[in-house]
Amino acid sequence: MKKYFILATFLCGVLTLAQQKPASKTKIISSRINIGAPKLRILDAAIKEYPIYFKGFSVVIQDEATDELGNHMLVGRIKALEKDEKKRDPLINKAIDFSVGFYDYRDIMISTDQNYKILKVRPTYRPQTISYNTKLKKFIIGGNEYGYGDSKDSYVRRWQPIITVVNIEQYGTAYAIKNDYSCYLKDLIIEEDKIHVLAASEEIKYNEKLEIITVDLNKFHADKEAYLPEILDPISHIISVNQDNGRIDISGISKVGSNYYFSTSNLDQTNIKYKTYVFKFDGRTLEDQTEFKYFKDRIYSNPDLLKLSGFYTDSSNGPVFLTQRIGFNEINLTKTNINFDVKKNIKIKLFDYIESAEMVGFTNGNIVVLSQNENKFWEYSVYNSDLVLTKKINSGLPGNYYSEKLKKVNEHTVECLFYDTKGLKSNAVIQHVTVN
Repeated sequence: MKKYFILATFLCGVLTLAQQKPASKTKIISSRINIGAPKLRILDAAIKEYPIYFKGFSVVIQDEATDELGNHMLVGRIKALEKDEKKRDPLINKAIDFSVGFYDYRDIMISTDQNYKILKVRPTYRPQTISYNTKLKKFIIGGNEYGYGDSKDSYVRRWQPIITVVNIEQYGTAYAIKNDYSCYLKDLIIEEDKIHVLAASEEIKYNEKLEIITVDLNKFHADKEAYLPEILDPISHIISVNQDNGRIDISGISKVGSNYYFSTSNLDQTNIKYKTYVFKFDGRTLEDQTEFKYFKDRIYSNPDLLKLSGFYTDSSNGPVFLTQRIGFNEINLTKTNINFDVKKNIKIKLFDYIESAEMVGFTNGNIVVLSQNENKFWEYSVYNSDLVLTKKINSGLPGNYYSEKLKKVNEHTVECLFYDTKGLKSNAVIQHVTVN
């Protein structure tokens, strides 16, 4: 049997010990995160903003989820900027060990109350996504761990998916999915205890394929030969038959009835071309929506240059795509029917050739596109179901902020996670924007 030696000994100890809540009540420490934080700015009335700042640290928030009481669990990474502990936030000093690899980022989970007041911080595995499960009343974090596995008597390093299930006080259990090849978790589809892991599998070096691994949180075994947490027993594996070069990106997931729709893109950096697909997944089988290739041909004369920045569909409004042609300073917002015949296409000007944009859709047909305006400030543009621009909302954040994730909170609100890229000091900003 192949052995895996995972480079996270302290994490295994932390999460294993955290499986059972101790009998004595643990005191929760609140961080004074606003001391030294950036001054508040005058914002559009539609925006509520929450800065996340730790003295002496750089922090990036990658995703967040909210429980039924309105408490939040954030996941991201943090890096120490000050060698002197006295110049750093004591909450982080206590929670994270910086004695080894001082300049490296550490992966973290952060519990907060309804107003984003920090309750607790703890290390976690490399986070990718988080959601709240109302049945379990726990947060489910999809992440990854980088470790060693033996192959033909030589050691190679591989990613393995990790699923961590915790409550707001960060007590819970971590589970691993063990493979003989590098497999990087990208997103999760959660159906009660059953979880579909959407992953980038790298059976051939640097060439990733879509893999869907279905697991049940009640079906696992102990791993006696590796420094991994509990090992989930896969119910099924599906690997895409597409043989494409380069890394793979997976879009947001749309649910229509009992089916899930999403897109994937492989970027072949050697030949500078994209291979993009749309898939339907019913929980058992994966179906390539082959008609999508005709959409690409109609929009672009050279579909290999098509970068898919956003995809959304629902039962009432049909598919909507946000696409960009490599090297051109414009994006296309396109609405199609279920056969991917173009119903309407509009062009949106970008103000930088390398600028990116993001999109989320709503069941009323509205689409929100996030991009930079002519003044290099991030702006939320709201389009109705006919792709007519109805409003613009200026975020107040300049281009040196990076948009980590744009997501729908409810049918009226979007959330965007930003962090400042100017200099070494990164302050995270969470914006909730009322758009409907």
